[in-house]
Formats: sequence, structure tokens, C-alpha cells
Amino acid sequence: MKPPPGVPWDAGGGAKAEALSRALSRKPELAVGRAASKTDGMKPPPDPHYRHRFPAEIISHAVWLYHVFSLSLRDVELILAERGIVVSYETVRRWCKKFGATFAGRLRRSRPRPGDKWHMDEGVLRTHDQQWKCGAT
Repeated sequence: MKPPPGVPWDAGGGAKAEALSRALSRKPELAVGRAASKTDGMKPPPDPHYRHRFPAEIISHAVWLYHVFSLSLRDVELILAERGIVVSYETVRRWCKKFGATFAGRLRRSRPRPGDKWHMDEGVLRTHDQQWKCGAT
């Protein structure tokens, strides 16, 4: 059995050469001198909600309730139960542990940053004996 073009032949290890040839025949894009397939490159990142019982919207809503309103895990469980979603507080805890960091990062990025101009609504200016109130009254 001859190897594909461009692959060196190993005369001493016939079994090795046959195994290499078989592997390259299964994956032609790995062979030297052959065109690469259209799917080259990195795989898309895996879905973090893959293999969860509940859809991503419910999971993200539970994590959102817990972090934004500073609710207890049991409060989140009760709120979801009112909406007909039966989930344990322990499950909410696992979701918050797994998805909480990414959720907090998105909140931090969406928060407006302080700029170089600040506007003051009102202020009080004091000098020795006098006091002036400036701004809205």
C-alpha cells in the first residue's frame, strides 16, 4: 500500500505507514498537498446552556433575579414557582455559580462609565461666616 502523495514512506515500519495512510484516507484535509476543507478554523464556542433541563431564558431570568434584586435563592424559587416553573433553590444556586460571573461581567460592561464632565444638581458654598446655596431649590 502506497502513502498519499507528499507523505514520506517509512520502509522500516510497514504497520506505521499503513496506519498513517488509513488515517489520511479518512481525513483527506490532513494530507500534505491537498486542499483544506471549508470548515477550517476554530470551532464556535460551546453553548453554556447545553444539556440543561430548562431553556436558557429561564436560567438567565433566575440568575438575573438573584443578582439584580439581591433576593435569596428561596425567593427566586418562589417567584419562578408563581410563574409555573418548578425548580429547586439548589438548582438556582448551581446556575448562579455557573453563569453568575458572565452575567456580572455583562452588567459591568453595560454600566455607563463616568466621563470627564460632571454636572452638579445643587451645592452649598461656605466661606467664613457666609453660606450660599447654588443650583436647584
